[in-house]
Amino acid sequence: VCGILQIALYDHLLLCPKHLSGGLMTMIPLSQYRPERGFWCGTMRCWRGLLRKRADPAGLVILAFANVGFVPFWYNLKCSLDTAGVHNDLLVGADNETCSAAARLRGTACVVGQTLFFDQALEAGAYDQGTLAYAQIVRLKTRPVLSALEQGFHVLFTDTDIVWLSDPRPWLLERAGLGRATSAALDILVQSDYDPSNDRRCSTAADCPRSFRCDTQSGVCAPEVCSGFYLLRAGQAALSFVTRVQALLASQSNHRSTEQWAFNVALGDAELRWQQLPLESFPNGAAYFTHGLRPAGGEDPFIVHNNWIRGAANKEARFRQHKMWLTQGHTCHAITRGDRVMHRDELRALR
Repeated sequence: VCGILQIALYDHLLLCPKHLSGGLMTMIPLSQYRPERGFWCGTMRCWRGLLRKRADPAGLVILAFANVGFVPFWYNLKCSLDTAGVHNDLLVGADNETCSAAARLRGTACVVGQTLFFDQALEAGAYDQGTLAYAQIVRLKTRPVLSALEQGFHVLFTDTDIVWLSDPRPWLLERAGLGRATSAALDILVQSDYDPSNDRRCSTAADCPRSFRCDTQSGVCAPEVCSGFYLLRAGQAALSFVTRVQALLASQSNHRSTEQWAFNVALGDAELRWQQLPLESFPNGAAYFTHGLRPAGGEDPFIVHNNWIRGAANKEARFRQHKMWLTQGHTCHAITRGDRVMHRDELRALR
């Protein structure tokens, strides 16, 4: 299978432009890789090299994580990134099978997470939230994030069930204190997972089953954050936060001990500067699809997160219903005409 020889080659990529196996495999040095080609590798040297090559001028790299069951959602996310003019993305695949499938899509750069960031084999399905298999997968998402932070890169993490409608990086970098007109720097900007169903009185965190945090001054549960979309500014505060998240996850092993649980708990513990992203510009699935929340003035949000719904088939159906399923197989059929990427107003006309 394409990519296995990478273990011995160290600084070479193995390209599989058309199929998983059974065809010619092209071997090139990492120094000669071309970002428009789909490829994958599985060594720490390659991971570090790709971080350097994929990072934008601000030192920001976009990371995503998937197992083979969510590769179709990676295709969809990648198509939306390309449409938004964003190309500094890097996928961490659960295993060889994931990266081999993901790299069928042009422009994909995938690094095999197994052996680099974790030892265990992960389940292959697109499992529902709330299951133990789902919890075991999402518990590992911060490991490559921590590695990128340790090497001095800012990280913008995005789940694969997200569609990018425009490029939020300038907006995010400005608010993180990394823009030209730098204001007070923030260590973390994180998506809100707020829904009115979480509005309730509380006296302790145990009274808040979604946010796990109680605002003791107001006696109301604090809004929950979503660990599926966030920006971490490189530095000691971000390193300490992610280390705390991983320590929390290591202390639990049940289906409730997901990354999102650990994020919410760690934000209550940590001494860091953070803000939730405005819900209308970075909506979760309940806000956008159920409640119809939109930015003022008729603008599109930057992203739409297709959460607050169970099952990969239901997620795909909802994306299709709203004309946000941008892939057919491993091609971006809905956003490309020939070799020309559609402009954002043309994409909007499809919806």
